[in-house]
Amino acid sequence: HGVTEKYHHTLTLLWMRLVAAALVETPEGCAFEEFLADHPELRDKNLPLQYYSQDLLRTPAARGGWVEPDLRPLPNLRIYRCC
Repeated sequence: HGVTEKYHHTLTLLWMRLVAAALVETPEGCAFEEFLADHPELRDKNLPLQYYSQDLLRTPAARGGWVEPDLRPLPNLRIYRCC
């Protein structure tokens, strides 16, 4: 919509992965407000800086594609499929 320079691929995927990791630990049927109360870190706009240095996030590579974190590893995703 005319603002493609504001899109940041690494940050988008990071937030998706952090939310997915939190969802794995959340009981089915949990209300959104309860989910946020159980995972207050997801309200912190600076959460990505626990995983990425600002220098790395400012690179064209991080903005345009996926870049692995340079400060600490991301949480493991334990996604189980049923049936």
